[in-house]
Amino acid sequence: MTKSALYLRISKDKTGEALAVDRQEKLIRAMLKGKGWEAGPVYTDNSVSATSARAKRPAYDQMLADWEAGEFDAISSYDLDRLYRHPTQLEHLIELAESRGLFLATCAGDADLSTDNGRLFARIKASVAKAETERRSARQKAAFAQSRDAGKPHWSKRPFGFQMDGKHVKQEAEAVKTVAGMLLEGQSMADCVRWMNEQGITSTLDKPWQNTTLHRVMTSPRIAGLRVYKGEEMDGNWPEIIKPETWRGVCAILKDPKRAVTKLNSRETLLSGLLTCSVCLGKCYGTRVTKASGKRKEMWSYRCTNSAHVAKTMKRTDDHVILKTLAALAFMDTGEVEADKQELEGLRAARATEVQEWAQWQEEAAEEGLRPSEYRKPREKHEARLAEIDGKLTELQTVSLVRVATEDEAAEGIELVFQWDEMSLAKRRRIIQSVWKSITLVKTAKGVRWNPEHVALESRTA
Repeated sequence: MTKSALYLRISKDKTGEALAVDRQEKLIRAMLKGKGWEAGPVYTDNSVSATSARAKRPAYDQMLADWEAGEFDAISSYDLDRLYRHPTQLEHLIELAESRGLFLATCAGDADLSTDNGRLFARIKASVAKAETERRSARQKAAFAQSRDAGKPHWSKRPFGFQMDGKHVKQEAEAVKTVAGMLLEGQSMADCVRWMNEQGITSTLDKPWQNTTLHRVMTSPRIAGLRVYKGEEMDGNWPEIIKPETWRGVCAILKDPKRAVTKLNSRETLLSGLLTCSVCLGKCYGTRVTKASGKRKEMWSYRCTNSAHVAKTMKRTDDHVILKTLAALAFMDTGEVEADKQELEGLRAARATEVQEWAQWQEEAAEEGLRPSEYRKPREKHEARLAEIDGKLTELQTVSLVRVATEDEAAEGIELVFQWDEMSLAKRRRIIQSVWKSITLVKTAKGVRWNPEHVALESRTA
């Protein structure tokens, strides 16, 4: 008795319930019963297209491997176009059939690829399927072009932040704004992914976020109300989530190959590298000291790495700097904070755009063969613009790092700036850097107890 495998495929399963492939299987089994053939293994590629000759079809590839291993004699499908949509795919089947006499059975008729007539019939079907694919592609391109000219969205799947008609999904749109702000503040993509997952915000496929998927969302022109066609930016007919200049700033950061990612292990502490030795002006880092006298005891302290000029107990130093930092933030002038936040967002975007445009200018200059001497004036202008932006950023840097208390909260003495423990270590370090121009550990005689006067803090706004 001839044993036949069953191959089931549908290009798009819109419901995800595999109803179409189930119908195919019932019809194929009825056909096999009528032929008196044995139904063999079932191979299913659900919601997988065969239009491209390079498309991956895992079940199809496994079926061919099993057939070559002799596990069955024939392949049955609902129609030949379920097996292939491209002539090159058919030629591969013909090549295999000639080596062992593969027989194809479909609900629309059989095809014996070992005979001239069988191959002719199969090639005609392949040509018809190819022509149908090309006509459908032309119709889709025309529809997309019409939508493009009208600025309308033509998304095949709902993008993050939007409904299919282009309107915002409020929670997702707010998340995009938050992530853009985090990236412009200098936080890493890993920080953003962690925040999204902690908030319980999932992708449109209801999956947790990863760096690659969030990167794709944040670099899409869609979130800035833009579309790109053949390299040209055009306005879309849907509301932006973030301003185009903000989006360009985010893109410049994410696409910068020299982008530095700060890595701190769980015990490379809050103030490591932010402290300065009063003697040699070198950096101080957290170190562990083990005392062997009596019970073994581990102590953590901040030490000058050059010649151990200074050493201060870590916990007390951390607590002192944290309290001073929070006090400085708590007494900010809240009346100007919101306006400053808007200015700060624009400055960050402007800086990122300036860096990106300078990199593009350098590439173009290299292609044109400009001499090094011709770089001097453009570089000076670029550095002057950056210095001006950086100066303004330094003045405003603290305002975007915490949420200011409302009038009612302030009246009750509740300052949201004290939600310190909820912030990541990297964000706490950036807040400290933005408030203090320098934090110096003062050298003292050996054995002198810790004293807050031995930690000298110089404010950026003093």
